[in-house]
Amino acid sequence: MGVVPVAPGPVAVPGVMASIATERLRRFRATAPGGNNATAMALYTLDADLAAEFYSLFRAGEVLLRETIHRAMSRAFATPNWPGHPVCQGSS
Repeated sequence: MGVVPVAPGPVAVPGVMASIATERLRRFRATAPGGNNATAMALYTLDADLAAEFYSLFRAGEVLLRETIHRAMSRAFATPNWPGHPVCQGSS
């Protein structure tokens, strides 16, 4: 993975910080020593990078779960078109 926090350069930090909601940055400022904006921005960037890394894992997990459910339902209803089965349509 090798995620390294890379924040905008010192000149860009004030502009970027101003465009991000204060509430969103509060926890990053609280974690940064002395509430340092550059460090808070680096932590914010790291958080976004980590979220991006987890996204692919969650996406793969969701596809795996969906395919497993589809196979089980196809067996249970003896058809791959189980969503069209009357029971799944709310009628018997």
